Formats: sequence, structure tokens, C-alpha cells
Amino acid sequence: GEDPRFGNDASHRGGAVGFLRVDEGFNKLYLPDYSGNNHYNTLGNVIMDSRMGITIPLYEMGGMIQLTGTAIVDWDEEAAAAKFIGAKRVIEFTIDEVVELPAGSMPIRWTSENNRIQVQVAEKIYESEDVASFYLSPIQGDAPSLPSFEPGQHLPIELPTSPNEAIVRTYSLSASSINNEYYRISVKKHSFGLASRFLHDQVQVGDVLTIQKPAGHFTYDHSSERTTLVLLSSGIGITPVLSMLHNFVEDSKSSNKKKAFWIHGARDGKHHPFQSEVETLKKLAGDRLETQIAYSKPNKMDSGYDSEGRITVEILHDLVKDLSNADIYMCGSLGFMADMESGLESLGVDSKQIHFE
Repeated sequence: GEDPRFGNDASHRGGAVGFLRVDEGFNKLYLPDYSGNNHYNTLGNVIMDSRMGITIPLYEMGGMIQLTGTAIVDWDEEAAAAKFIGAKRVIEFTIDEVVELPAGSMPIRWTSENNRIQVQVAEKIYESEDVASFYLSPIQGDAPSLPSFEPGQHLPIELPTSPNEAIVRTYSLSASSINNEYYRISVKKHSFGLASRFLHDQVQVGDVLTIQKPAGHFTYDHSSERTTLVLLSSGIGITPVLSMLHNFVEDSKSSNKKKAFWIHGARDGKHHPFQSEVETLKKLAGDRLETQIAYSKPNKMDSGYDSEGRITVEILHDLVKDLSNADIYMCGSLGFMADMESGLESLGVDSKQIHFE
């Protein structure tokens, strides 16, 4: 309607550095629009009434720029993707007026940094029939080491699955966090997984990929005073807890006298990654580490497992005598984790002792 109280729409937009572009004449801005819920609420308002305002806070300086003008939507998906990777549409904003609030006008300060890092695939190793590890190293000439991470964290990675589009996925870091000369992600190939198929089928040694700094709150607490560590996983959920196992073994070389239990479930030997790596860590840890491997459908030739069937809380209870003094980290399917969590709580294990991704 004509009443100015109606028809207002506030839409927050953000992105990586450079997502908002200015044309050469400094009188137009271009904003990408990505795949959403297909309701087009904001874009519909622009189509109905082209008047538009943009507010750009300058957090580092405490200033602000306010723009008013008119906008149109370019629905050409190919043209949008050519301007902005992954964009489906572009909003073209013509500037009528500019109001600038000087630095120091706002009390809020926020210093941003560019977290995007280019790395090179140094090695690609198949750990099992459907799991491949990718060793990612700094590009020659760049910084000699990568940002540190905590065991259990994941790595955001950009995958250019087509010339005009990149998708972002996160994969758990599977190697020791003590070595910061490379990152290792280990990816299971899924028949309908766009990202996993791209990594397995297209990415090769020498390729350059863009990552961001490791993140995530599922991390190994080195400072815990509990005397027992339980690392529990099924399937590809092995990756973050394997990183924790590496760090436990490193810690055990010092004065740390904690006991650890490694319990993993796989379908069979062909689908059991990191068998030899865990065996090596077991030898290094000595009697400080016990392992239990369960295969749900073992083959006749399989020998590297301790029990047939899925991991149950009964197996865990029989193996770990003092669950009341244990830190339990687990990762796997949602059903697996839900069953283990409820089973552990039925045994009286405090929920504060149970950590999962």
C-alpha cells in the first residue's frame, strides 16, 4: 500500500571478501543471490517495488555507509555464475544517494581476517575400498606450516565441481594435530555424494584446493583428570577419533598415565580403514591402549576383528571396567550414537562424560 509502514523488508546478506562488487563507474553494485527456499520473498519485493536501500557497517572502523537507489534482478543463471561462483541470480543496484557515518560513530568493533588458504594435494592414499585420504600441504613459497587445530576438529574445503560453481563441505581431520606441515582428510565415497565423488574421481596429487581454518567444538580435552579415555566409532566416524588417538599416544610418552580403549565397528575388512595405522599406534602405546574391533558382516577371509555383529553398550561395559571415571568420545551414524548414548546413560554414566560430533 501507500502507507510507508507497510512493505518494508530487511534482508541480511554476507559472504566472503569481495561478494559485494562495484562497477567501474562507481554508480552500481552487484549482489549475488544463491539457492534458497525458492520463495523469493525479498526478490519478489524488489520486483514489485524497485526502491531499495543498503546499509554497510564498517566494523573495523566503527563507521557506516547507507545507500539508496533502485534495483533489478538478473535471472540469467549462467551470467550469475560467471560473476559469482555458485550464484543463481544477481541483484543490480543503481545508487541514487550515499550517506556516510564517519569512523568512530558506532561503538561496535569487529576485526575480520581472510581465513581462506590455498593448499596442494601432496598425497592421495586409499585406506580401504571406499575411503581415500588426501594430504594437503602449503603451496610452495607460502607459509611453511598450517594453522594449528585440535584433534576432533573439521576442515572446511571448497570444491570446484564445475567451471562456474564450487561447493563447500567439511571433513574431519584424521591425522595428529601435532604435525602442522600438512592436513589429512579421509573421505568415504558415496554413490550419490557430489563432493565425495568429486574428490575420489577428479582430485589428484598436485591439484590446488581452497580451505578455511579448522573449526569445531568436538575436541579432545587433554586437561581432563579422568583416568580412562574411550574412543568409540563406526564406519567413517573413525576419522575425528583417530586424530584423538594419535594425540593420546603422543601424550602417553610424557607423564600422562591415562588408559585408553579404542572400539570401532566396520562392515568387514575391505571397509575397515586405518587398520595398520591403529596397530602401529597400539604398539607405541603398549599396555596403555586396548582395542576392540567388531565387523557386522565379516567375509570368510577376514581376520582383523574381535567380534561379529555391531558395537553394543554391553561390549563397552565388558571391556571398560570403570566407566564412571571415563571420558567417552564417539562418532558414527546418528542411530549408532543415539543407541550408545542412551545405553551409557542407562549404566549410570554422566552425560557430561559423553562427547559426540
